[in-house]
Amino acid sequence: MAVFALMDAKVSLQVGSSSAVSISSYVTGGTLEHSNDPLETTAMGSTTKTRTYGVQDWTAKIELNQDFTVIDALLWSAHNASAVTLTIIPVDTSVSATNPQYAGNVLLPSYSPISQNHGELAKVSLDFVANGALARTTS
Repeated sequence: MAVFALMDAKVSLQVGSSSAVSISSYVTGGTLEHSNDPLETTAMGSTTKTRTYGVQDWTAKIELNQDFTVIDALLWSAHNASAVTLTIIPVDTSVSATNPQYAGNVLLPSYSPISQNHGELAKVSLDFVANGALARTTS
């Protein structure tokens, strides 16, 4: 897969021991960000700063259309749970080296089921925070 338009990503949430629920048909956009905390290791005699990586972190921001039957019920459970798995695949097809799967446990610290003005499409913005490592698999 070379350059492509993100049009058919697969996004799912699994709360606790329940089955994973695909929310792909509601998702309108998002960001998955992985980071490493740089730690300075510079010591006496160095003329240039040196660093190593410390703790890793990751977050996911997802925007989706609200649906009180499916989305609200799922997110309400996720918001109050400590065992939630988020899985994202760029294209809803087989996982491969050119279509990796990203998955990890997350927390949903806040959830606003309603945040629109009169006449606006009901949407939800989610900010997931890591609750463990982010796994990237290619098979």
